[in-house]
Amino acid sequence: MMKYPLFFIALLFPVLSFASNINIHGSIVSSAANKALSGVKVSLMEPSGFSSSITSTDHQGRFKLDLVRPQTLNLHSRFITLRFEKNGYQKSDQLHSCDLKTQNQCDIETIELYQLKQPTTLSQNEQEMLTNYTGNQGNSLFLIPYRMLPDDAPVQIDVELFVFALQSAINTRMQNLEEFLGVQAFEPLPPIELQTLTETISRMSLGKRRSIGEYVNALAMISGMSQWKSNQGDNQQMSIYSNFLVMPTETGKNPRLLQVRDKGLSSEAVNSIELADQLSPLWGHFALLAIAGKEYARAAENGDKAVLERIRAYLIAEKATLQKEETFKLNDLNRLLAKIEGGLNQ
Repeated sequence: MMKYPLFFIALLFPVLSFASNINIHGSIVSSAANKALSGVKVSLMEPSGFSSSITSTDHQGRFKLDLVRPQTLNLHSRFITLRFEKNGYQKSDQLHSCDLKTQNQCDIETIELYQLKQPTTLSQNEQEMLTNYTGNQGNSLFLIPYRMLPDDAPVQIDVELFVFALQSAINTRMQNLEEFLGVQAFEPLPPIELQTLTETISRMSLGKRRSIGEYVNALAMISGMSQWKSNQGDNQQMSIYSNFLVMPTETGKNPRLLQVRDKGLSSEAVNSIELADQLSPLWGHFALLAIAGKEYARAAENGDKAVLERIRAYLIAEKATLQKEETFKLNDLNRLLAKIEGGLNQ
């Protein structure tokens, strides 16, 4: 019988030596009724390079993505981006902790989807409640106070410090892009401000929050929930789950719901200025997309090519910070860049 060297056999079956399976699973419920949602399309947006990266939930709202880790995939992030879509519900893009380079299984916590509702008319009382917020120039993010779980957690989020940390993290990201560009070449984009709305709004529907966002000319409406986890010893941590509802800049368009998950924050940093250094870089990325979209709408309406060139420069600088497998973020930037190029070529 003919014998083959071991190295020759390895050459015949290289995939067996390098490829491995990855399982991502979780469940999805309706935010209103907390009932399982079947038929939700679940897509792995980042990192790219995986086959069979789309699935749907079953009748119990459960989903499972079975992936094969490509041999040549170069992974840099410990997170994945999943997209959840179902007719009648707000499409949601979410970042989750999952290191596909080292983990073979990732368990995603239960996901809530919001029913898609049209803007609702604000009552006279609601309009009066928002009187102090309507004078902004369209470069503000509006934060609705978060709910804390459990209610009797030993540490509660200090809203003022949280707003300061968010604003600091976002504008630091913008300043880094300006340094990359060189401020002498372009006038900087206006600083992004954060304003806090009343806790009453946290109990309103997503459609009502959209109406409020449009009424006060917001870049985005931010809301969420925080969870305190007390482990043995001094290892006490908080996780913050945030909804980033980007206001549409075109008539008839729906707002875009993006989500940020800041997990494993140390108890010492939660209510200190150090929190700005621990927040997800997605805050800066989403804020840039929001203000770039708003500035593009203004510039396109006025035919202001100088502003279009400035926005394009910021987006190109942001692209330079991304890895090639971050296709979800790159596609967002490329879509807006294509619109800007169209405006500049008119």
